[in-house]
Amino acid sequence: MASAPDAAIRHGRLIASLVGQRTGPAAAARATAPLDVVRHLVAVQAQDLGQSLWAIGARSLGTTRADVLTAFDRGQVVRSWPMRGTLHTTTPDTLRVLLSLTAVRTMRTLVSRFRQVGLEADDVDRARDALVTALSGGAVLDRDAAMQRLRDAGVDPGDSRGYNLLLRFAQEALIAWGPSRRVGQALVLLDDWAPASGSVRDLVDDGEAALEHVLLGYLRGHGPATLADFATWIGLPLTAVRRARSRAAGAIVEVDETHLAVEAAVPQGSGVPRSTAAAHLLPAFDEYVLGYADRSALFADPADRAASGNGLAAPIAVLRGTIAGTWSRPGTDGTTTLTPFRRLSETDERALHRAADRVGRFLQRPTSLRIGSPAGADGAIRPVPAAPGP
Repeated sequence: MASAPDAAIRHGRLIASLVGQRTGPAAAARATAPLDVVRHLVAVQAQDLGQSLWAIGARSLGTTRADVLTAFDRGQVVRSWPMRGTLHTTTPDTLRVLLSLTAVRTMRTLVSRFRQVGLEADDVDRARDALVTALSGGAVLDRDAAMQRLRDAGVDPGDSRGYNLLLRFAQEALIAWGPSRRVGQALVLLDDWAPASGSVRDLVDDGEAALEHVLLGYLRGHGPATLADFATWIGLPLTAVRRARSRAAGAIVEVDETHLAVEAAVPQGSGVPRSTAAAHLLPAFDEYVLGYADRSALFADPADRAASGNGLAAPIAVLRGTIAGTWSRPGTDGTTTLTPFRRLSETDERALHRAADRVGRFLQRPTSLRIGSPAGADGAIRPVPAAPGP
């Protein structure tokens, strides 16, 4: 079986991950679109909250930043550390399934961290009791208030102790980041905020079925992808991933010798056409980049990969699936600056201006695009620094 061309891999991934998909015209479609996107992708990278909101918005064009935040406020989605110790946005039930597969490994890494920062077992117990008491009955706490509860319980949250305790309790499926606040989000007790559905309990109790379920979900939202891509994404050994692939063989399509996918990349019944846009402005830490171990198909030249910090250092400009430059958060005047890796055609520039307009509609503020020079005076490419928005 011949290897699929890079262009076909890129096109398939854009379609599967819903990049550029538009919501239906009705308000009801806008209200459910963020949840639909998160369900489809299984989990969305969310190290930076502002960037992750646009990651969802870029896949549900017609929604606004406020629409995505409302999904958090309604408990439809939450933000936590389901895998690799990295923040992701996911649904409460999917979070429980992912943690059933990954939490044990993450907890092992915390043992040495706790030792390094001087956290003893009784510190962990006192901190847990303090947060459960404070959050019970549907209460919420912002980060500062949560840290104060730890101090009140005699646990110093300094030197990353507070962060590591929150990470530990998140692995226990005890807490998650839920409703939005003026800055960031508030902590909630997961089971109080979004009680588990009956169906999720069966998956949580059956690790093999859970991993098969997540593998199929990953391929639906990320394919074509390799088993190594999935193993890296979820942070589990290839041996376990191969077993899941065997169990799911009947639902998986072999794209080539290594790449796999599932049929029907777009959720059935959505009534929404797939994206045909040539250009997209995607956030930093986007699933289109971080969702894979091998990102070579995304770059026209290895030098572009270095210039973009492997696609991590800044929001990325994508042209026909290829990462073609970096861009900045809109300034106070609404202007965003794009730094291309090489000179752009007029057609590509027009497509990128349209992409910037879509960012502005999501932010509900006028946005204009300035396209900078692809090289500095010394000939070196200068990517735009990472930004905490939009």
